Amino acid sequence: MAESLKPSEQRVLKDRFTLLSRLGHGGMSTVYLGNDEQLGRRVAVKVMLPALADNRNARTRFERE
Repeated sequence: MAESLKPSEQRVLKDRFTLLSRLGHGGMSTVYLGNDEQLGRRVAVKVMLPALADNRNARTRFERE
């Protein structure tokens, strides 16, 4: 079940995606229910964990997924 984010926790990524609730998480990312402001529809947004952002191999694997 989705864990709704409080308004103070909601973020906007790249001036496009508003994160609404957390759907799940794993070893290298968290998946959110978001709203694509350009397309005007709900989308899944996968965000890499900050601790892995500097790891080139982890970024390559994340992009491939």
